[in-house]
Amino acid sequence: MHIIWIVVVAQNLVPSFVNFQRLSAGMEEAARLALWERLYERPNQELLNAYFTGFGSRLDLSAALDKLDAIAPRLEQVADITPALLVDVVGKVEARFGWDEFEPIPFVVLVGTFGSSAWTTTVGGRQLSFIAAELLPRVPVDGALIAHETAHGIHHRMRTGDWQPIVGLKLFEEAIAMASAELECPSCSDLDLVAFGGENDAWLSACEQSWASVRSELRNVLMSNDPTDLGWFFARPERRPAGASFPHRIGYYAALVLARKLVTDVSLRDMVGWDPTHALTTVNTHL
Repeated sequence: MHIIWIVVVAQNLVPSFVNFQRLSAGMEEAARLALWERLYERPNQELLNAYFTGFGSRLDLSAALDKLDAIAPRLEQVADITPALLVDVVGKVEARFGWDEFEPIPFVVLVGTFGSSAWTTTVGGRQLSFIAAELLPRVPVDGALIAHETAHGIHHRMRTGDWQPIVGLKLFEEAIAMASAELECPSCSDLDLVAFGGENDAWLSACEQSWASVRSELRNVLMSNDPTDLGWFFARPERRPAGASFPHRIGYYAALVLARKLVTDVSLRDMVGWDPTHALTTVNTHL
């Protein structure tokens, strides 16, 4: 289902999923999974293949569908409110970054299996930003999440030079997105900005208490492209390599700390155009 919105060109898969959900109510598991394939996954194959490659899991699809049944009213609400929310938030973020004169940042809104809440990736040669409807937070944190992901979409298009998957650059990318989210939602708590409902107060407290020691470890691996280092700081628990002694996803907490330092000196419009060397030098100076 393709919808042209004023600010964003988006594919909204939520109505398709809601239709499947209604038609599959009361079905046996095998029949329900077959209907999922026919009505939802196959028509959106390219997008869902990208989702299941690195952002969600098919391992227990039946259990995920049961969880989605429990939030069916919320999914219908998200289907209704998301178009207008994207128009509002994405338009404001594009203007803040000076992107409003270019083509809109394209978004896909889908229903997944409780993996990532938002991400930006390349699908079929085209860069797309995604929102998972089942994990969209409540007002006003929903706007912060969209502002975060819009920043990634803009940054990926405006940055210069050869950006590699290394810890320091990942940290810088997330800092820009954190700054964007906080501008959109200055009333949001640190926990909201860092995790968008995906973690609890105990996790944030653990990040805060361990930050002094973790900061030193992080500085030591800023130039690392080792997937283990990246995973230790940024991966979700189920994808995190074993062996880390600090809280999972603490890299996002670090990004919020860094973002608040960066925005006191430099505008977001300037930062999104930096090359990797400039970005890494700045991270090393401010972290």
